[in-house]
Amino acid sequence: MVEMLEQKSSFEEDRVTMNTFLSSVKSWHKKDGIHCGVERVYVSDKEGKFGKYTLFTLKMSILDDMKKCRARVLDDEGQVVLEEDNLGNEVEKIEIISDPQEVTFFLFCNHHKEEENVLVCGENSALAEFIRPVFISTGEIPSDFTGGLKFTQEELEEALEGYEAYIKCGVNKNGKLYPIAVNL
Repeated sequence: MVEMLEQKSSFEEDRVTMNTFLSSVKSWHKKDGIHCGVERVYVSDKEGKFGKYTLFTLKMSILDDMKKCRARVLDDEGQVVLEEDNLGNEVEKIEIISDPQEVTFFLFCNHHKEEENVLVCGENSALAEFIRPVFISTGEIPSDFTGGLKFTQEELEEALEGYEAYIKCGVNKNGKLYPIAVNL
C-alpha cells in the first residue's frame, strides 16, 4: 500500500540513492533491470527559474535480489562520509553492497503554462520513460503510445499506488542517469 504524504522529507540518510542505484543497474543489471515497487510518495510544489514544478519523491522497495549495488558510506550518526577525489574535491564515499532494500527516486514534473493544477511531461523527456509506463499499467493510455502527457497530481498519485516495474537506466545527452520503468 502506498502512503501519500504531502510533506517535505529528508533523504540525507539514504545509502542507496537514485544515482548509486541507477549506476549499479547500468553496470551490472543492464539487460533486465531491477524489480521495484512504490512504497511511499512525497509531493511538494517548487518554484524554479523556468517556473513552477512539482517534485514527486518516490520511496521504492527493491524486490529483486540485487547482488551488487553502489551505496553511500554513512558514519555512526548516519551522516554521509566524504572523501577527497583525485582532483581534490570532496565527494561522497561509495562502497559496493549486496541486497539493498530500498531506493529513492526524484521525479520533476513541470506545470502546464495555461492550465492550473495540470502537469506536463514532454514526449522526449527522460521523465516520459518513467511516467508513460505508469499510466499504461492503469489502462489510462495504450501500450504503444509514445507522445507527451498532461495529468494532474492526483492522477499520478493514484497511478503510482501499488505500482511495480523493472527499473532500467537511461543516460541523457549530458551524461545524467534517469530511471526507465518497464512494466511487468
